[in-house]
Amino acid sequence: MFEPSYKQNRFTHVPVIYNFPVAPGKTVADPSEFDVARQGFQAENFADAMSDFLQVSFQPKKPLFTKPFLIQAGLVTALTIAAVVVLPRLNYTNAGRSASLLICLSLVFTFTSGYMWNRIRNPPFMLQRPNGDVQMFMEGFQMQTGAESPILIAIYAGIALSLVVLNNLAPTVRSAPLQLAVVLLGVAGLLGGFSALMDTFRRKKYVPCLRSPYYPFHLFI
Repeated sequence: MFEPSYKQNRFTHVPVIYNFPVAPGKTVADPSEFDVARQGFQAENFADAMSDFLQVSFQPKKPLFTKPFLIQAGLVTALTIAAVVVLPRLNYTNAGRSASLLICLSLVFTFTSGYMWNRIRNPPFMLQRPNGDVQMFMEGFQMQTGAESPILIAIYAGIALSLVVLNNLAPTVRSAPLQLAVVLLGVAGLLGGFSALMDTFRRKKYVPCLRSPYYPFHLFI
Protein backbone atom coordinates (compact mmCIF):
# COMPACT_ATOMS: atom_id res chain seq x y z
CA MET A 1 0.00 0.00 0.00
CA PHE A 2 2.98 2.33 0.51
CA GLU A 3 4.51 1.84 -2.96
CA PRO A 4 2.57 4.67 -4.71
CA SER A 5 3.60 7.08 -1.93
CA TYR A 6 7.23 6.02 -2.33
CA LYS A 7 7.14 6.77 -6.05
CA GLN A 8 5.28 10.04 -5.66
CA ASN A 9 7.61 11.41 -2.98
CA ARG A 10 10.75 9.67 -4.32
CA PHE A 11 11.56 8.02 -1.02
CA THR A 12 14.74 5.95 -0.99
CA HIS A 13 14.30 4.60 2.55
CA VAL A 14 11.37 3.10 4.39
CA PRO A 15 9.91 5.82 6.64
CA VAL A 16 8.92 5.72 10.30
CA ILE A 17 5.50 7.22 11.05
CA TYR A 18 5.21 9.18 14.31
CA ASN A 19 2.03 10.12 16.13
CA PHE A 20 2.16 13.09 18.49
CA PRO A 21 -0.89 12.91 20.76
CA VAL A 22 -2.62 16.01 22.01
CA ALA A 23 -1.11 16.97 25.36
CA PRO A 24 -2.90 19.14 27.94
CA GLY A 25 -1.08 22.28 28.97
CA LYS A 26 2.65 22.30 28.46
CA THR A 27 3.08 18.60 29.07
CA VAL A 28 4.51 16.88 26.01
CA ALA A 29 3.96 13.15 25.74
CA ASP A 30 6.33 10.85 23.96
CA PRO A 31 5.20 10.17 20.39
CA SER A 32 4.07 6.75 19.27
CA GLU A 33 5.78 5.34 16.22
CA PHE A 34 5.06 2.87 13.46
CA ASP A 35 8.24 1.47 11.93
CA VAL A 36 7.12 0.25 8.52
CA ALA A 37 10.24 -1.84 7.90
CA ARG A 38 9.98 -3.60 11.26
CA GLN A 39 6.22 -3.84 11.78
CA GLY A 40 5.18 -4.70 8.25
CA PHE A 41 4.13 -3.26 4.90
CA GLN A 42 0.64 -4.75 4.81
CA ALA A 43 -2.52 -2.68 5.12
CA GLU A 44 -3.54 -4.63 8.22
CA ASN A 45 -0.34 -3.63 10.01
CA PHE A 46 -0.91 0.03 9.26
CA ALA A 47 -4.58 -0.22 10.25
CA ASP A 48 -3.65 -1.74 13.61
CA ALA A 49 -1.15 1.04 14.24
CA MET A 50 -3.67 3.74 13.33
CA SER A 51 -6.26 2.09 15.57
CA ASP A 52 -3.81 2.37 18.45
CA PHE A 53 -2.99 5.97 17.56
CA LEU A 54 -6.60 7.15 17.23
CA GLN A 55 -8.24 4.72 19.67
CA VAL A 56 -10.73 3.86 16.94
CA SER A 57 -10.97 0.33 15.61
CA PHE A 58 -11.31 -0.07 11.85
CA GLN A 59 -10.38 -2.56 9.16
CA PRO A 60 -8.95 -1.77 5.71
CA LYS A 61 -10.90 -2.66 2.60
CA LYS A 62 -9.21 -5.32 0.51
CA PRO A 63 -10.01 -6.81 -2.90
CA LEU A 64 -11.78 -10.14 -2.97
CA PHE A 65 -8.94 -11.83 -4.86
CA THR A 66 -5.44 -10.58 -4.15
CA LYS A 67 -2.47 -11.04 -6.46
CA PRO A 68 -0.78 -13.75 -4.32
CA PHE A 69 -4.06 -15.66 -4.19
CA LEU A 70 -4.44 -15.52 -7.99
CA ILE A 71 -0.85 -16.68 -8.48
CA GLN A 72 -1.30 -19.58 -6.07
CA ALA A 73 -4.63 -20.52 -7.66
CA GLY A 74 -3.02 -20.48 -11.11
CA LEU A 75 -0.16 -22.70 -9.95
CA VAL A 76 -2.54 -25.15 -8.29
CA THR A 77 -4.69 -25.25 -11.44
CA ALA A 78 -1.66 -25.85 -13.66
CA LEU A 79 -0.37 -28.63 -11.41
CA THR A 80 -3.81 -30.24 -11.30
CA ILE A 81 -4.11 -30.19 -15.09
CA ALA A 82 -0.62 -31.63 -15.41
CA ALA A 83 -1.43 -34.39 -12.92
CA VAL A 84 -4.71 -35.29 -14.61
CA VAL A 85 -3.75 -34.95 -18.29
CA VAL A 86 0.01 -35.32 -18.61
CA LEU A 87 1.06 -37.81 -15.93
CA PRO A 88 -1.23 -40.68 -17.04
CA ARG A 89 0.22 -40.43 -20.54
CA LEU A 90 3.84 -40.63 -19.49
CA ASN A 91 5.83 -43.72 -20.32
CA TYR A 92 7.40 -44.65 -17.02
CA THR A 93 9.70 -47.19 -18.65
CA ASN A 94 11.58 -44.26 -20.12
CA ALA A 95 11.43 -42.20 -16.94
CA GLY A 96 15.21 -42.03 -16.66
CA ARG A 97 15.59 -40.74 -20.18
CA SER A 98 12.80 -38.22 -19.67
CA ALA A 99 14.36 -37.00 -16.43
CA SER A 100 17.74 -36.62 -18.13
CA LEU A 101 16.10 -34.69 -20.95
CA LEU A 102 14.41 -32.33 -18.51
CA ILE A 103 17.68 -31.76 -16.65
CA CYS A 104 19.52 -31.02 -19.90
CA LEU A 105 16.81 -28.63 -21.07
CA SER A 106 16.83 -26.87 -17.71
CA LEU A 107 20.60 -26.40 -17.91
CA VAL A 108 20.37 -25.15 -21.50
CA PHE A 109 17.62 -22.67 -20.64
CA THR A 110 19.51 -21.50 -17.56
CA PHE A 111 22.84 -20.87 -19.23
CA THR A 112 21.43 -19.38 -22.43
CA SER A 113 19.50 -16.85 -20.36
CA GLY A 114 22.63 -15.16 -19.02
CA TYR A 115 22.61 -16.83 -15.61
CA MET A 116 26.40 -17.18 -15.44
CA TRP A 117 26.83 -13.55 -16.46
CA ASN A 118 24.64 -12.59 -13.51
CA ARG A 119 26.62 -14.82 -11.15
CA ILE A 120 29.92 -13.28 -12.28
CA ARG A 121 28.90 -9.62 -12.59
CA ASN A 122 26.25 -9.58 -9.84
CA PRO A 123 24.06 -6.91 -11.49
CA PRO A 124 21.04 -5.34 -9.75
CA PHE A 125 17.89 -7.41 -9.96
CA MET A 126 16.02 -4.48 -11.49
CA LEU A 127 16.45 -0.76 -12.01
CA GLN A 128 14.44 2.32 -11.16
CA ARG A 129 13.62 5.01 -13.68
CA PRO A 130 13.87 8.71 -12.73
CA ASN A 131 10.07 8.87 -12.35
CA GLY A 132 10.08 5.95 -9.90
CA ASP A 133 8.85 3.24 -12.30
CA VAL A 134 10.50 -0.17 -12.31
CA GLN A 135 12.84 -0.98 -15.22
CA MET A 136 13.10 -4.72 -15.75
CA PHE A 137 15.39 -4.68 -18.81
CA MET A 138 18.73 -2.92 -19.06
CA GLU A 139 19.36 -1.18 -22.37
CA GLY A 140 21.92 -2.73 -24.70
CA PHE A 141 22.89 -6.34 -25.31
CA GLN A 142 26.14 -6.14 -23.32
CA MET A 143 24.41 -5.61 -19.97
CA GLN A 144 21.39 -7.08 -18.24
CA THR A 145 19.52 -7.05 -14.95
CA GLY A 146 19.06 -10.02 -12.68
CA ALA A 147 15.37 -10.20 -13.55
CA GLU A 148 16.05 -10.87 -17.23
CA SER A 149 17.34 -14.41 -16.66
CA PRO A 150 14.20 -15.86 -15.01
CA ILE A 151 12.04 -14.07 -17.59
CA LEU A 152 13.97 -15.64 -20.47
CA ILE A 153 13.98 -19.04 -18.77
CA ALA A 154 10.19 -18.89 -18.45
CA ILE A 155 9.80 -17.88 -22.11
CA TYR A 156 12.13 -20.63 -23.37
CA ALA A 157 10.39 -23.21 -21.20
CA GLY A 158 6.98 -22.08 -22.45
CA ILE A 159 8.06 -22.43 -26.08
CA ALA A 160 9.51 -25.89 -25.44
CA LEU A 161 6.38 -26.99 -23.57
CA SER A 162 4.19 -25.79 -26.44
CA LEU A 163 6.21 -27.88 -28.89
CA VAL A 164 5.89 -30.92 -26.64
CA VAL A 165 2.13 -30.43 -26.46
CA LEU A 166 1.84 -30.15 -30.25
CA ASN A 167 4.22 -32.98 -31.09
CA ASN A 168 3.60 -35.53 -28.34
CA LEU A 169 0.36 -34.82 -26.54
CA ALA A 170 -2.00 -33.68 -29.29
CA PRO A 171 -1.67 -36.81 -31.52
CA THR A 172 -2.60 -39.09 -28.61
CA VAL A 173 -5.89 -37.33 -27.81
CA ARG A 174 -8.81 -39.46 -29.06
CA SER A 175 -11.60 -36.92 -28.82
CA ALA A 176 -11.67 -34.59 -31.82
CA PRO A 177 -12.95 -31.50 -29.92
CA LEU A 178 -10.44 -32.05 -27.12
CA GLN A 179 -7.64 -32.59 -29.63
CA LEU A 180 -8.57 -29.35 -31.37
CA ALA A 181 -8.49 -27.54 -28.03
CA VAL A 182 -5.06 -29.00 -27.22
CA VAL A 183 -3.72 -27.99 -30.64
CA LEU A 184 -5.07 -24.46 -30.30
CA LEU A 185 -3.57 -24.22 -26.83
CA GLY A 186 -0.19 -25.39 -28.10
CA VAL A 187 -0.23 -23.00 -31.06
CA ALA A 188 -1.25 -20.11 -28.80
CA GLY A 189 1.57 -20.93 -26.41
CA LEU A 190 4.10 -21.22 -29.23
CA LEU A 191 3.13 -17.94 -30.89
CA GLY A 192 2.80 -16.21 -27.54
CA GLY A 193 6.24 -17.42 -26.49
CA PHE A 194 7.93 -16.18 -29.66
CA SER A 195 6.01 -12.91 -29.39
CA ALA A 196 7.20 -12.43 -25.80
CA LEU A 197 10.76 -13.31 -26.81
CA MET A 198 10.79 -10.72 -29.59
CA ASP A 199 9.26 -8.15 -27.28
CA THR A 200 12.03 -8.87 -24.78
CA PHE A 201 14.65 -8.15 -27.44
CA ARG A 202 12.85 -4.96 -28.43
CA ARG A 203 12.98 -3.77 -24.84
CA LYS A 204 16.78 -3.93 -25.00
CA LYS A 205 16.47 -1.04 -27.50
CA TYR A 206 19.86 -1.37 -29.16
CA VAL A 207 21.35 -4.00 -31.46
CA PRO A 208 25.07 -3.32 -32.11
CA CYS A 209 25.37 -5.79 -35.01
CA LEU A 210 22.48 -4.09 -36.84
CA ARG A 211 23.55 -0.59 -35.82
CA SER A 212 19.91 0.09 -35.14
CA PRO A 213 18.37 1.63 -32.02
CA TYR A 214 15.52 -0.87 -32.08
CA TYR A 215 15.13 -4.58 -32.64
CA PRO A 216 13.20 -4.57 -35.94
CA PHE A 217 11.00 -7.66 -35.48
CA HIS A 218 7.85 -8.23 -33.49
CA LEU A 219 4.91 -10.62 -33.39
CA PHE A 220 1.52 -9.62 -31.93
CA ILE A 221 3.12 -7.48 -29.19
